[in-house]
Amino acid sequence: MKKIFKAACLMIAVLGLAACTQKQKAEKVTLANETDSVSYAFGMQQGKYIADFMLNEKNQSYANSFIKAFRTNFRELNPQEEFENSVLTFGFQVGSDIEKGFFQGDSTFTLSRTVLVENILKGMKGEFTEEEIDQFQNQFQRLMMDRTLRSAEHLDSMNVAFGALNGNSVKSYIEMTQKDTANKFNPMAVAEKKFKEGLKNAGKETYEAKLQGMTVAGQLFGMLKQMPNLQIEDFICNADMVKAGVINAMVGDSTIFTADEASAFYNEFADNRHKAKLEFEYGSNRTAGEEFLAANKEEDGVITTESGLQYKVIKMGKGQIPTAQDRVKVHYTGKLLDGTVFDSSVERGEPAEFGVTQVIAGWTEVLQLMPEGSKFQVFIPQELAYGDRDMGTIKPFSTLIFDIELLEILGDVKQNDLAVIK
Repeated sequence: MKKIFKAACLMIAVLGLAACTQKQKAEKVTLANETDSVSYAFGMQQGKYIADFMLNEKNQSYANSFIKAFRTNFRELNPQEEFENSVLTFGFQVGSDIEKGFFQGDSTFTLSRTVLVENILKGMKGEFTEEEIDQFQNQFQRLMMDRTLRSAEHLDSMNVAFGALNGNSVKSYIEMTQKDTANKFNPMAVAEKKFKEGLKNAGKETYEAKLQGMTVAGQLFGMLKQMPNLQIEDFICNADMVKAGVINAMVGDSTIFTADEASAFYNEFADNRHKAKLEFEYGSNRTAGEEFLAANKEEDGVITTESGLQYKVIKMGKGQIPTAQDRVKVHYTGKLLDGTVFDSSVERGEPAEFGVTQVIAGWTEVLQLMPEGSKFQVFIPQELAYGDRDMGTIKPFSTLIFDIELLEILGDVKQNDLAVIK
């Protein structure tokens, strides 16, 4: 009977443990429109990134604390909440350093909990003069630079200085917060309490997860506040859908999208919007280029290659023809269809040197048609130039005209590299 009772107790304990570590629940989502779908997909994309890099290999209790804190703090925090979270995190970081026993990887700078905390609190309360703070700053820098100064006396001095400087930084934050007339709380009254709370919980994994979740929620919410269009033209996200997507990716819910499907959906939408914007603004460049090239290929001396590249031989050299492995020295002038010169080694008075494959596709092709000493006029379709990229003076979909003179083949790139290595 006792054995049965023990087994039953053990089963209850195991079930209780399982209940404690059960995953956080997914958010219930209804996507009412395109904005909701894109926002949710973006959230899942971010949530997968967070899960992969912050929750990977963490236990379920850690993940639960992180997700719970994210869920609670993904919103507009009031000034008191922001202040308390900052001081709380500071206290936890100090406590974590104390737990490790040394500062910033320097095992010779051991931390003294009593001395360090005492002076942080004194600094927070403004018990050091500006002159003392300056002295602590100079002292701390000197002691950090010279690792031979690590006697018990020096270590106490370092902890005093380190504590005073950190406490003074919090004091400055307190004063800045107090000056904000919109704040309806006394930051000095809560600073010590929150600092001690963070300090006390240092080393607790679930508390660390809570602070991490708070921080990530604040950062992502702040990003959406500053950039609600998610860098997509004419788009304003639904922040609630972003939040739901992040949470559901972190808990592994795939009811609407898998994380990979969400990322593909979001990227395709953003790419299509970008292309539509470029087409609306610069599609006329493509049309002008096509019309120019169609007429130009009928001109005397103009040769059109299979790729659509056009060139006219001004002077045919008698030297070797470069290969894809070669570096070359050239003089050139580049123009837009309207005659605007956007770049010219001739005007600079200095030839350019580069590998045959280190340039736009139109250049790579024509260079391998030019014997050394040649001069060609080259007409490059936008798809063999910069395509939809905005290069300043060269706008998307621009057809380019170059006068290129191949001065010299400098040799095989690989052989030159080997010569350098030798």
